[in-house]
Amino acid sequence: LCIDPNSVALAEAKLKFQHHRVHTLEMAASPLNLRGVFEKHEIPKAIDILKMDIDSYDADLLAEALNLVDPSIVIVEYDHAIPPPLSFSLHFSQDFNPKGSISDEMGGCTNDMDSPNFTCAALRYPLVSLSY
Repeated sequence: LCIDPNSVALAEAKLKFQHHRVHTLEMAASPLNLRGVFEKHEIPKAIDILKMDIDSYDADLLAEALNLVDPSIVIVEYDHAIPPPLSFSLHFSQDFNPKGSISDEMGGCTNDMDSPNFTCAALRYPLVSLSY
């Protein structure tokens, strides 16, 4: 399942995934609607890959996704411009608008891998690779 509110980005994804069993959905994902989306599209508990790249409340959405699925591999963004031990995370709000927000100014991704709730160990996944 590929979810993206940007129709241009979704069209590009459809081309990339055209020979794979990937459904595309034009909408914004949030911790409030993710369960319904997964149920509607019958996403199984065990999945191969979960890739999260929403340029805002990544940590909150990842936490909700991991309540719903058990992926073999998790791929997330990490903002190397904010080095450990500092951490940065936007938290979900129904009033959040990424355009013009600090998320938009900083490139948007969460850098909260050092927080107790977002470490690889806390999420039960080993860190295999970190790309800059």
